[in-house]
Amino acid sequence: MRRFFACSSGGVAVSTAFLLTMLIGLTGLAAEASLWFQTKRSMQGAADAAAVSAARALTAGTGSCVSGSACSWTPGLNGLSVAAEDGWKNSGTNGVQVTVVSPPTKSGSPFYGNANAVEVWITQTQTIMLGSALNVSAPKIGAYAIAVSTTTQTEGADCVLALANDPAAVTVTGVGDLSANCGIAIDGGKDQNVSGTPQGGISFNGSKAKVNITNLVVASISTNCPSASHCFLYNSSSVLPASSVITSTATVDPYASMVFPTPPLGVQSATVSAQGSGYTNGTRTFTVTGGTGTAAKITATVSGGKVTAITGISDPGAYTAMPTSPATATPDTGGGSGAKFTLTEGCFTWAGTAIPGRKYCSINLNGSGTTNFPAGSYYIAGGDGGCQGFCVSSAQATVTSDNAGVTFYLTHGEGSGTYGTSSYATIGVTSGTITLCAPGTSCGTGCSGTCVLFFQDRAAPASTSNGAPSSTNNTFAGNGQRTFSGLIYMPEQTITMQGTSGISGCTGLVAKYVSVGGTPSFTNGCLPGNGIGGGTITTTSLSE
Repeated sequence: MRRFFACSSGGVAVSTAFLLTMLIGLTGLAAEASLWFQTKRSMQGAADAAAVSAARALTAGTGSCVSGSACSWTPGLNGLSVAAEDGWKNSGTNGVQVTVVSPPTKSGSPFYGNANAVEVWITQTQTIMLGSALNVSAPKIGAYAIAVSTTTQTEGADCVLALANDPAAVTVTGVGDLSANCGIAIDGGKDQNVSGTPQGGISFNGSKAKVNITNLVVASISTNCPSASHCFLYNSSSVLPASSVITSTATVDPYASMVFPTPPLGVQSATVSAQGSGYTNGTRTFTVTGGTGTAAKITATVSGGKVTAITGISDPGAYTAMPTSPATATPDTGGGSGAKFTLTEGCFTWAGTAIPGRKYCSINLNGSGTTNFPAGSYYIAGGDGGCQGFCVSSAQATVTSDNAGVTFYLTHGEGSGTYGTSSYATIGVTSGTITLCAPGTSCGTGCSGTCVLFFQDRAAPASTSNGAPSSTNNTFAGNGQRTFSGLIYMPEQTITMQGTSGISGCTGLVAKYVSVGGTPSFTNGCLPGNGIGGGTITTTSLSE
């Protein structure tokens, strides 16, 4: 040691100075690295929270936000806000950058390009103090996170939904007993009626009135169930347990956004405006030319090569734009030219043969024999000849449809007799053997498509109470055999069920009011899609 202090060369002192500088630098670098580690942890926590917050707000579409720049994308704004709350906000001078983007852009990530995922980056270049003695550059610290929003559908267990905000939205009278292997839901004021006190409930008028169902969900704060005399479990003498009766609960109409299509135009009648010449004598079928859509067919008598009389409309056609009248037409056989027909647009009178895609004044099945409806859509315009819409009134009538399925659209009137332009089509089934299925059901016990069997125009006059006025009743009565596979949708009117007939197939009802006066049974109550009472559950999880 004495030699050390006595040394005059200075070499040891210089070496010591270098060593001390290095030692101080390393010590400082270690201290700063510890701070950077803490910064990284804070940054990662903020990135995780920001990603989850952004993903929760994620809807359709893409977007991105970068801190310090203008942004109007809601998920991105949410992410930036959460990051700022955790201390990571661009101040313009602190070097912090927060980026929120969907879908993720990180190459190699399993969520790259996933529109249901949000990616968050937080970066900042750090300052370096003591570590600069070692000529170490200031590092850029970054944190990265991806959160994914996942939506799943839950199936509903209800097959009857009443929409009226009325304690008697569903009424069971006399010895009425609705036996349904499903539940009843009554929304009332919870979903469809946003103002006022929710009152939707079920009412029993008669000591023997009851329902056999799996569950009951009502909008009101109380209901008449469970009751030892009124509400029972399906196929059981056990009283419906309190756990299966849910009050003060909204049931969203899952078909509220379903669009009622525009009915086609058609030829109701025609007259001869020019006889033409050169046509083959006899009864000829002329196909109308012009217009947009499926052409109408006119049956006419030809005598002396001229069209002398119209005998009927064999096919009204289905137009989005009618032909210009008077219209020309092409005969089914032979030559000829010059004939013209003045066309009158309107609904088509039912003649016993179903043609899909056409608009009928009514479909009145009141005779014997079998009527089959080929797959497709049928439009009913409001009534004629004692039938206001779709009617089956003969015990000898057998009504079927192709397994591929049919849909009946009940629209406004163009009928005759007691029905006019203000009339809307309804359902009146009192007898017969009926097997009808909607598209997607294959006349079976499940639904895998649109599954709509009857759809009444929402502009139809509304029932103001259960079953009133009587013109707003849609009736299923009598003792016939019925298979209705699909949804019967009457959101403004009353569905009345009387008689003892069973309804098989995947059947569901949605109406403003439901009235039960007989003992109908649903052997397999169900509905298309996720049914009534089902919904969506969205979960958000941190994935990277």
